[in-house]
Amino acid sequence: MPTLPAILVVDDSENDITLLRRAFDQEDIKNDVQVCKSGAEALDYLSHASPLPRLMLLDINMPAMDGFEVLRRVKEHPQWRQIITVIFTTSMRPEDKARADQLGAESFLTKPMNNDDLRMVVRHFLKEWLGEG
Repeated sequence: MPTLPAILVVDDSENDITLLRRAFDQEDIKNDVQVCKSGAEALDYLSHASPLPRLMLLDINMPAMDGFEVLRRVKEHPQWRQIITVIFTTSMRPEDKARADQLGAESFLTKPMNNDDLRMVVRHFLKEWLGEG
């Protein structure tokens, strides 16, 4: 059985990470899920990851180094730019979406407010970005 591609979650909210993990479990996601709680931690993880994750779910509202800076660095890096980067945030601001698009994000999704919607978004990740499901 081939190894499923890893998913990297970059989010400083323990609550959001817990909800996302629960949705992954409920949807029976078998992919390895790595969590980084800051932009600096994510960049450090990527510099040592082998193989690289296929998908990165990236929050933009983080202290010190925000998700936009992480996105910029990922998309400028010759090896990392292949990572499918989905901004996964509470922001609904059109200017945030425009900036994410400009920096090269593959998608911009607002975090759902309830578990059923979150599970639907997780199914979307698998089908759209990982070709599974």
